[in-house]
Amino acid sequence: PVSVLHLNLPVTIGRFWTPAYREAWRSLQEALARKYDSDPLIREVSNTSCSSITDEPFLLPADPLSLRHLLDAGFDSDADRDCLAQSAKDYALWRTTRIDYYFNPFRGIVGGRPQVEPEVALAIMHQWREQLGPRGILSNHALSSPPSPHLDGIYHAIRELGPPIEFQTHAPRGLDWDATIRYAVSLGAASVELWPNTHFGGFTQIPPDQLKEWAAEFKHN
Repeated sequence: PVSVLHLNLPVTIGRFWTPAYREAWRSLQEALARKYDSDPLIREVSNTSCSSITDEPFLLPADPLSLRHLLDAGFDSDADRDCLAQSAKDYALWRTTRIDYYFNPFRGIVGGRPQVEPEVALAIMHQWREQLGPRGILSNHALSSPPSPHLDGIYHAIRELGPPIEFQTHAPRGLDWDATIRYAVSLGAASVELWPNTHFGGFTQIPPDQLKEWAAEFKHN
């Protein structure tokens, strides 16, 4: 395992970019698919291939210490990019279950520092939809209104490619809930996952009638 920081806390992650790790991960997904793909209770699963600090595959630890440890462990941006692009193959035996993919801008490591490559995520997004068709859900886990500028390209591509689309809101502290829900609907989302955490100002503090009104907004998507 490689030692990195997440939320300023030390954690360890696997060498997800290496051929051996990817082969083991794909074998796990194949075993899960054989057992659960035909189970009607399993409505969808998440593509978490190439993930490290969260379930969002495009997110890497970006602090200097973590990056140094990754590079010392042999991390390679080309291998990471290939892992993200080939991740649909990891789920090839999931033939009936829908699969969602959380998209963010791709960040390669150049000169020991992260560098955004906007076109990478957009190309992988198109490839994902081409390969999975209506089973390939497009998603992002940082939705807010107004949206973060660095996600404009991601949201534009999601809207253009169309449903199925799902989102999770950004951390709720200071979030404009009504505007964010309306924005999700405008992007074509069928659902939005809301943070429940009370200490972050999550939805547990929102009256049930308001939650029902928001849920009704998605009936036409």
